[in-house]
Amino acid sequence: MQTSNFQFSDPRLVKLVFEVDNTYEADKGEAVDINVNVLVNVSKQEDVGNAIVELQIELDSEESPFRIVAVESANFKWDPEGFNDNMVEKMLNQNAPALLLAYLRPIIANITGSSGYGTYNLPFINFSNN
Repeated sequence: MQTSNFQFSDPRLVKLVFEVDNTYEADKGEAVDINVNVLVNVSKQEDVGNAIVELQIELDSEESPFRIVAVESANFKWDPEGFNDNMVEKMLNQNAPALLLAYLRPIIANITGSSGYGTYNLPFINFSNN
């Protein structure tokens, strides 16, 4: 099996803020609408085919029992000769954050599942609109 010329290493959680809203009053049987705010930060070194990509997810709303800010980061490398600029941009702004989301999803589920308010599973996110 041949591996891709676009690789990543060292995915890591670099920030996690979890705050419970002690004033929250749950309505039995009603779903809570939680806002999912997404920020992708790409720090690219063109000449060496290297970039650090950070995905920040913020979960919050006025009706939410908690607030979470989580940032997952990884180092991405590629062969500069093997990819044109458009392909690199697409990989860094769409594929890389989708990969990082897969690392954040179980972390968010674990933290919220321990909160007493039920487990929150991050939804799929369309990164093609970035």
